Amino acid sequence: MGLKTNTYLSRQFLACAWTSGERKRLLKRAKQFDTAIVLGCDSATESVRDALKSIDCKVVQGMEIAGIVNVKVKFHFPGTLSLEDSRIIKGKGNINERE
Repeated sequence: MGLKTNTYLSRQFLACAWTSGERKRLLKRAKQFDTAIVLGCDSATESVRDALKSIDCKVVQGMEIAGIVNVKVKFHFPGTLSLEDSRIIKGKGNINERE
């Protein structure tokens, strides 16, 4: 069993400043997934939780995930974020392969 993943890149870099249209776009995309991982501050996580409260999609703050080790975070203009060279070790879930 694998994980279905995708990236949502907001037009507005700060989640706490999202417009209602931005929240609707996130909601539409999140309906396809069980969990949304937010790579941001507490405010960004709460903004995403608020946007997704009407659907059954768990919101997890990225810094609270167990099992990710040695991730290189790279920022690209204009506000694109990528995780590179990540090693995932067996933690609480069934993920135990290098991604």
